[in-house]
Amino acid sequence: DYALVSQKLARYLVHADIDEAGDHSVGSDHNRIRLQFSKATRQLRKQKPPRTGGFRLYPTAAEKVVEEFENSSKRVSASGYAEYMDELKRLIKQHSTKERGGRRQRKRWWDAEVQAAIRLRQELNREHRTVLLGGPSDQVRLKWHAYQLQKQAAKQLVQEKMAQADMVTMREISASGRDAPRKFWRYLGTLNGREQCLTILDEDTGQPTERLGQCLTDHLVEVFSPPEAAPLEDLSPTEGTALTSDDATCVAIGRVSLIRALAHIKNNTAQGLDKIPASVLKALGRESRDQLADIFENILSGAEGIPQDWRGGRGVLIPKKGCDRHYLRHYRPLTVTSTVYRTFAYIMKEHMTAWAEEEGLLTELQGGFRRGRRLEDHLYTLTQCIEVARREKRNLICCFLDIAKAYDSVPHARLVRQLQDLNMRPEWTALIYRLYDGNTVRTQLGEGTSEEVLVTRGLRQGCPLSPLLYMLYVTTLERQLIRSGLGFSLTHLEHGETVNWVLPGLTYADDVVLTAASVAEMQQLLDICTHEAMELGLRFNAGKSAAVVFSGSLEPTLGSLRLGGCDVPILDSYKYLGITLSNAADYLQDHHTYLRHAATRGANILRKRSLWSCNRFIVSRELWKAIVVPGLTFSNAVVCVPGDVRAHMERRQREIGRQALGCHGRVANEAVQGELGWSSFEAREATSKITYYGRLRHMDSCTWARRLFMYTHLTGLRTRWQKRRHQLEHKYSFFF
Repeated sequence: DYALVSQKLARYLVHADIDEAGDHSVGSDHNRIRLQFSKATRQLRKQKPPRTGGFRLYPTAAEKVVEEFENSSKRVSASGYAEYMDELKRLIKQHSTKERGGRRQRKRWWDAEVQAAIRLRQELNREHRTVLLGGPSDQVRLKWHAYQLQKQAAKQLVQEKMAQADMVTMREISASGRDAPRKFWRYLGTLNGREQCLTILDEDTGQPTERLGQCLTDHLVEVFSPPEAAPLEDLSPTEGTALTSDDATCVAIGRVSLIRALAHIKNNTAQGLDKIPASVLKALGRESRDQLADIFENILSGAEGIPQDWRGGRGVLIPKKGCDRHYLRHYRPLTVTSTVYRTFAYIMKEHMTAWAEEEGLLTELQGGFRRGRRLEDHLYTLTQCIEVARREKRNLICCFLDIAKAYDSVPHARLVRQLQDLNMRPEWTALIYRLYDGNTVRTQLGEGTSEEVLVTRGLRQGCPLSPLLYMLYVTTLERQLIRSGLGFSLTHLEHGETVNWVLPGLTYADDVVLTAASVAEMQQLLDICTHEAMELGLRFNAGKSAAVVFSGSLEPTLGSLRLGGCDVPILDSYKYLGITLSNAADYLQDHHTYLRHAATRGANILRKRSLWSCNRFIVSRELWKAIVVPGLTFSNAVVCVPGDVRAHMERRQREIGRQALGCHGRVANEAVQGELGWSSFEAREATSKITYYGRLRHMDSCTWARRLFMYTHLTGLRTRWQKRRHQLEHKYSFFF
């Protein structure tokens, strides 16, 4: 016996009658059930408030805003930032279009033409049904024929619109450069519809919370304004007051600096609370840009205060990967600031970065967000250390450290004092003081909205200044590691003299890895990190940290490693900067397994996506090269891939190529590869490695990547990377 149940129909049920006597169940062994439904729901149910549509500024309207703003008399007579932006906001609001509210998201191909065609098809269908009830047969046939023609026309029109939308999406993804893979996966996520908001549970009871707004406020207070974080008012007035005297040499902000800053801001970047889109700022006229640059100079010098739009932030809660999303503690707050503020912050970041590099404030251990430095440099340094230790039969232990909420834990008062201790220009420290003084943040999740919370701790994630400020803030930790003289040593002869380089570790923004040859030295490095972190108000998360022995036999004594009073886990592998390193004979075997799965998964997803697309050839060719290939060739310049893994990726690439061309398996591989214009993975590897070799030869001698390159050259060690480079040079006839 089966029962068909529908939750949606339950609210329309009016009456249910079971034929217990069997009077109406003649010919059946069961008692029939009669259900009576109504057209309208009779039961009271909780109604969710309808979604209100927002305002959108279309490209054509943005052009009108820029043109009118350039010729606006109010803009010309504006005496400061507030009047300047008030006029711009007025024009944006005037030309913005209110979007329709609702819960459904329109398809990308939907427009007025499709809507009119579908409405005409529906009207002809109704006319045919009306005539079918009692009209003459010839009229029924005419109506049916007209309906079928319109049905085919509407279907063809929808297919054309879908093809056009697919081509536009594909071009946008292909033109995104490094962001192409992220945009592609985000696009695939939108195909599943709007994501439903999860029910937030109470931390103590585990039941759905009834005061979501208050829970959001408490969460923001815990992250941004804890009791132990001292406010900026604790600084003396002379330490935090902006300098307006003629002695304060301010940085000149001209039109060129403004144009360069706007070029680094994406058109579709998130808007702050001021609702000013980046597309409008990037299209400002000559006079508007000059006036905005003058306003920025006044803000920098202190002649004009920090705009109120810059003090408020819109918090976006990002769920942590692999955690239960029903609890707020598993959400990471990201503060979205004004696009105008981000433009100003980028200009200041360029000047402050040049000053920090010129003064030598950033150590050679730090390789994140610095001009002329790459992520591959750290991977090359660490992988070469592993091979050197194994070739020389030396011990090498690496401890990968995780700083708990690194950016969110920087106290503002300590940050300003740290910048003053580094002898930063007084006008710049005063600017940082004013930028972080009195900031507030509020967030929204589902139907709950938090109150405004004062921010006394944490750097703004997404702000161009934040990475530089964080690196300057933790530079004392790196210098203490260097002064200790502990780490992995590289002793060699250079010009007849003994040279000893000691590598205590590497840092890439907030990613820290320590290197040592013994457990005792590693424990001393961990103690230094713990002490310096406490001085800076930071805390290491021992549970997410790990120690890995890449060379030697140190396992019996590894259990004694402690970080901040907690034991450091001992693992066989760890993912560092996107590459999984293990203590196996092939320290990249986990990464090679990942490449196999990634190639197969990318080919399968692309095959399904392009099979019914507008143009299978163009979609397969463009998306494979823009989406899948960058992931498979990540860190190709410093990581060596064995031949069997490379052959596996080549086969997956040729499968996609044959699908794009619609040819069978007997077509020559060279024909498939030449028709699509794809390079082989070996050719891509050759280009990456030989280009990186040229970079190593001209790199500064103080960088650790250059030092490892020189060490292996002077000691005659032929690592896997060097052997592979020599093979590629001879095969592709590269000569230096």
